[in-house]
Amino acid sequence: MSKTEVEVRPPYVYRGWQAKLANYFKFNFYRTNFRTEILAGVTTFMTMGYILVVNPIILSNAIFLEKSGDLFSQLVVATAIASAISTFCMAVFANYPFGLAPGKLIKFLEVLGSLLVYSLLDSSLWQ
Repeated sequence: MSKTEVEVRPPYVYRGWQAKLANYFKFNFYRTNFRTEILAGVTTFMTMGYILVVNPIILSNAIFLEKSGDLFSQLVVATAIASAISTFCMAVFANYPFGLAPGKLIKFLEVLGSLLVYSLLDSSLWQ
């Protein structure tokens, strides 16, 4: 085989629910398989996993009920759910393999907005 030739493997034949998923996500067209996609998903999760900690830390120090950090566990769950729903929608509706999670700019804008609303409701903050 010369350097310019590429080894082409025959497409794997799936059956049942695996065949439906493979056809929907065009595994044969992209020359991929379930093993590759699962490894890519785990790698993406490990890469994005930091946001499950960083996002609640930022928000729990700015938005709280009684003391700073009292909503940390609820914010971890909210961040995980938001990431899961957005990634699922990107995969199913757009058919793109992108992992989505809340970003830091959005968190900054949420914190800034909540502080502005709080300052408008409680005028003693500025006195």
